[in-house]
Amino acid sequence: MLNRWKYNPEGNFRIQLGVNIMDERRDGGQKGFDYERDGENSGIYGILIRTRKYHGYGKAGLLFPAKPYQSIGFQSSATWYSQEGLFGLNQYRVEQKSLYANLIFQSIINNTNHTYNIGTSLQYDDYRETLNQDAFDRTEIVPGIFSQYSYASPDRFNGIAGLRADFNSLYGWLITPRFHMRYIISDHTSIRASTGKGYRSANVLSENTGVLASSRTLYFLEDFRIEKAWNYGINLTHDLHVGNGRETEASLDLYRTDFQDRVVVDMDRDAGGVYFYNLDGKSYATSFQAQVSMEPVERFDITLAYRFSDAKSTINGDLKEVPLTSRYKGLLTLSYATPFRKWAFDFTGQLNGQSRLPDTRMKPPEHRKDDYSPRYVILHAQVSKRFKWFEIYAGAENLTDFIQEDPIIAENDPFGPDFDASLVWGPLLGRRFYAGIRYTLE
Repeated sequence: MLNRWKYNPEGNFRIQLGVNIMDERRDGGQKGFDYERDGENSGIYGILIRTRKYHGYGKAGLLFPAKPYQSIGFQSSATWYSQEGLFGLNQYRVEQKSLYANLIFQSIINNTNHTYNIGTSLQYDDYRETLNQDAFDRTEIVPGIFSQYSYASPDRFNGIAGLRADFNSLYGWLITPRFHMRYIISDHTSIRASTGKGYRSANVLSENTGVLASSRTLYFLEDFRIEKAWNYGINLTHDLHVGNGRETEASLDLYRTDFQDRVVVDMDRDAGGVYFYNLDGKSYATSFQAQVSMEPVERFDITLAYRFSDAKSTINGDLKEVPLTSRYKGLLTLSYATPFRKWAFDFTGQLNGQSRLPDTRMKPPEHRKDDYSPRYVILHAQVSKRFKWFEIYAGAENLTDFIQEDPIIAENDPFGPDFDASLVWGPLLGRRFYAGIRYTLE
């Protein structure tokens, strides 16, 4: 359930409130598993995940009618999150209580070409996490201050420079700079660039619950440091005017992340274990993307995109590709609509490149996997017809009916030493058809 309220009275005060409630249950495992009947001691491998989340937020703003460029804003949010998971013999529970608030003042320097904001924030996170009999509890309190300056020239250049300082109750002072700029080279070409530093506290269990659906033993080799990385990126966008007068937009993106610290998830050292430890060596991710969007005829849109990723990390002393990360992806979308969108047709094609799989050479020969997953193509299509008060639609997903073969290792012995359902790199559901009705209330 999601609901939002906005209160905009006449005058200089604005307020927004929202609430989001989610309650979800997922069941899986072998046929015949019934948690209510047998509990966790049924002798049948079962998976049960119960997730509940309650989230609320509020925003309030004070405007200055005599100074429309000046304002004061307050934002806050509160979250309670709970998850209970059963993965065979593994029992996992987590409860999170979070609170965030910030206060921002925005104004100008001399004129509206120069704007700035300053503010303060507070982040509170309380985690209560257990895996079987092991507890992984922590409480983080992070007060901080921040400031940002923006320059917008009347001609071609825009820039944003920001700096924030936070004091983390577990990791001490964290200084975070960032810079963004855009330069308009010509009427049809622009370039954007950005750089900045980021920090993140890793939640190693909740971020890697997939490995619990295996017989692997989890090893936590040391206390984890906060993850930190530098990010760099550049984008070049060019608008082409083709013969029919319609614009074609082409863009190139190059982004890189250099990790100074991160938590390594090592599934290569031992086919029967997962090792978690701090980075000791290099770790980076470089991404290049090229995209072309065009409208060759009226109401017919085409998008072509290709992305290449080079993500590597020092794992067990060697610089390796990050497992289960596709090296390249391709995308083709075709969309056509008749006048007034009475009929609409959509087609999507996705190319998924190879990804490195964790080392399984230490398993028995019948349970070993290839070093890389194969490349594959997925196709989707949909058609919709609009009437006066409603719309009907029908479509198909995974038209090629591609399914990952044998995604579960040792599926006939789920409590045995070689069982592993965590090495999923492709779709598990084949060709599917659907149809429905959309009705919009106004």
